[in-house]
Amino acid sequence: MTLLTVLVMMVTLDDARKVLEEGARSKEGDQRRETAVALSLTSAKDRSISLLEEMLKDKDYLVRVAAVETLGELNDVSRIGLLKERLNDEVPEVAFAAAKAL
Repeated sequence: MTLLTVLVMMVTLDDARKVLEEGARSKEGDQRRETAVALSLTSAKDRSISLLEEMLKDKDYLVRVAAVETLGELNDVSRIGLLKERLNDEVPEVAFAAAKAL
């Protein structure tokens, strides 16, 4: 069962946020990446979006790419600075995703 499937089954918003928080802090990179993707289904104004800020600094570059792509999809002008910072990421895929998102 994927994280996204679990989210769909959640009853309350608080429960869903708790699952997202747990996913963002998982030891498994794939689960953190799935969480970043799942966050694209929320509003840019939802407080759970702040999890993406942490994910932009993740040790797994695929998680950083997913977080950048999600921020780009949300079109939140207040977080453009975060995307610009990723233009200097040591991994070219992250920097390219940031350039594309901007």
